[in-house]
Amino acid sequence: MAEKLPPAEFLQVMDGYKQRDPEMGIVLDAIKSTAKGGIGKLRERARGGGWKPGQAWPALSP
Repeated sequence: MAEKLPPAEFLQVMDGYKQRDPEMGIVLDAIKSTAKGGIGKLRERARGGGWKPGQAWPALSP
């Protein structure tokens, strides 16, 4: 349904969602944090200069 709403209406509907459904707010925050953290790791440049295509990305190593 959200993809059919104009942007202004979507923002109006989403305003206050955490107060209406606290559990959904927790889930959406977790999804957002996971996505942002993953994208951030993929955007990190390789450290040390020894990285070559095909090797594991250093930022994803524990």
